[in-house]
Amino acid sequence: MKIIVDNLIFEALKPSEFRQYMKVGRDLAMERIGQIWSKLQAESIGSNRNGDRLYFNITEKVDFFDLEEIPISVEINGFFKENGFEIVDVKNNKAKNLKDGRIVSIMKVLNSLKKVNPELVAKYVKEYDRERSLMLDKQGKIMVISKSAYDIAGMSTDRGWGSCMNIRDGMKREYVPLEIEAGTLISYLISPSDKNINNPYARILIKPYLEMEDETNVLYGIGENIVKYGKRDPEYIKALINLLDKTQGEKTGIFEINNKSNVDADHEKLKIKISDFNGFKKMSIEDIEKVLNFLKIKNYKINDDGTVDVNGSVYIDNFNLNKIPLKFNRVSGSFWCFNNQLESLEGAPREVGRDFWCFDNQLESLEGAPIKVGGDFHCYSNQLKSLKGGPKEVGGNFYCYNNLLESLEGAPREVGRDFWCHNNNLKNLEGAPIKVGDVFNCSENNLESLKGAPKEVKSGFYCYANFKKFTKEDVKTLSDVGGGIYV
Repeated sequence: MKIIVDNLIFEALKPSEFRQYMKVGRDLAMERIGQIWSKLQAESIGSNRNGDRLYFNITEKVDFFDLEEIPISVEINGFFKENGFEIVDVKNNKAKNLKDGRIVSIMKVLNSLKKVNPELVAKYVKEYDRERSLMLDKQGKIMVISKSAYDIAGMSTDRGWGSCMNIRDGMKREYVPLEIEAGTLISYLISPSDKNINNPYARILIKPYLEMEDETNVLYGIGENIVKYGKRDPEYIKALINLLDKTQGEKTGIFEINNKSNVDADHEKLKIKISDFNGFKKMSIEDIEKVLNFLKIKNYKINDDGTVDVNGSVYIDNFNLNKIPLKFNRVSGSFWCFNNQLESLEGAPREVGRDFWCFDNQLESLEGAPIKVGGDFHCYSNQLKSLKGGPKEVGGNFYCYNNLLESLEGAPREVGRDFWCHNNNLKNLEGAPIKVGDVFNCSENNLESLKGAPKEVKSGFYCYANFKKFTKEDVKTLSDVGGGIYV
């Protein structure tokens, strides 16, 4: 049954703050929003009365019921009262100003009290986030997509996070009305009881990308900073990507972000989304050259099989790509494809002369990775459970930390410098390199045994914070370590 949710305006922004944003004109932008909005409505479980917010289940079935109260320590409550505030509703992020009785955001108070006791504030925020994450996992998740200027203006003001788009003091707050004018949408991750987005867990901007040869053809995609604001939830990110793909279908062409949007000034490259032109095998020479020229890749050779050799480096990081747009063969320099939305390394070169960096993506497998990497191989901060399909030779560092690895099977036999596999789900080290040219770090795992540890480690062996407390003798019986042992 479809749900209808009332708009109750007691959220982060005051009327005096958001009124100006409600007046922003966006006639052309609304036409572009219209191309996707009706399709999103068909997939939603309901909307608010204004029809400018749509709700989607992420879990199979979620009911809108109240969260249990989040516990709060005596220490933080006393700290608030000492400074003129009282916490009245933790789950809805509300505190009371004891001087005038006004209800204010807990997060706003915490920001103002950071200088008074930064350690206590940081401790509470960490605990608060942990408790909310547990409740979110327990009760299910709701995803909201909104075209409301109010929701876009409030993306980073009095939330559980801050950014340059805070309309009060953000360095890029002048971009907020431009985002509205450009036709940007916003998504929030909320609990089932937080229908009015008072206390969201995370937010993601959904930006319009315009085809370079036909600006009436619009493709909505996730903005560049998708993991910085709130809880990093792979299920949420994946659900949003799948929803956008489903409602927009296959589109071909090169899509450039609407230039009214906030584009990271630290990068000369535009944030773009490139379709796969219906697959590598069907691409014409003209299509391949078109993409190469747009990506400013020079000194290339297009082979008879459609693969591309590059005498130099390829930089396609921070491009919001869900797949590598071409099929590369050999790259003499570095190949950077980090901080995208890649779910596969299909199309990656078979050989890279210097570094291959694919960290901060949505990878669950290394299938398609280069066989040989002359410099560093960085695949950290993905969703890898295995290293199968990874390179056989790595001349520099191999970083696979911050994943879901349950095994090191597939790792190269030798690594020229560091091998870092900390913060995973390893129970043993079977499959690890035999020889590590510098530091080996397997800390912060679930290790019950060091079986499989490298036979030779030149500079240091780190294995602290594991399921079992290891001793230096445990390490020495398995590895010849040239440097310190940290247990």
